[in-house]
Amino acid sequence: MPISPAVFILTVCGIIAIVAGGTIGWAVSEARKGNPEHLVFWRSVKLVSAILGIIGLVILAVNIEKTVRDTVGGKAREYVFREFFDLKLYTAKHVSIVCSRENDSTEAKYECGDARNIDNALTSLNIRDFTPYGPFNWPRLPSQDTKKFMDEVNRRVSFINGAMPTAATADSFLSDEQRINFLFVAALVVVLALAGSIGESLYQLVIAIAQQHKSEASHGQR
Repeated sequence: MPISPAVFILTVCGIIAIVAGGTIGWAVSEARKGNPEHLVFWRSVKLVSAILGIIGLVILAVNIEKTVRDTVGGKAREYVFREFFDLKLYTAKHVSIVCSRENDSTEAKYECGDARNIDNALTSLNIRDFTPYGPFNWPRLPSQDTKKFMDEVNRRVSFINGAMPTAATADSFLSDEQRINFLFVAALVVVLALAGSIGESLYQLVIAIAQQHKSEASHGQR
């Protein structure tokens, strides 16, 4: 039985909260002891925390890249699909009207053939592969209606072609599952970095307070 998104999010947040509470609690507990012999240890913790913070930022930056692609490229892709669908409806309607009278004359037959050729050239393969369409021009002189139809198709195609480069960027090297895993890892890394920073800062504070009390006691004896 697949897990629901709400349960998954609550589970992940619960794990992160447990890890955060445990690591920060341990760091605070150890740092409050203020053992001078642990100075090198806490300095090492500070260094590791800084490194983990950098790693966390890099992972988050990778996920931001995916978010930007989804926001910008996704809207462009939606626009391309919608415009292509509207264009196919337009060409199908024109073909049905023109070809209904193809037996009236030779010119009407040519006009129907031209309309069908344009309609058949508008394939979904270009949309799938994000390959721009070429301009629709025929060697022979088209009729007035065909010329008007061709100009309208070229106008709409130019809009589709213009949005294709941006739409193609919606694909990312990260899948949605990998993105979720990266976010989970980034959250854990940031929590560990935060715990180390809090522990080291508290340790330095405890040592500084102890030294201040020692200095005050020394001055008091004098």
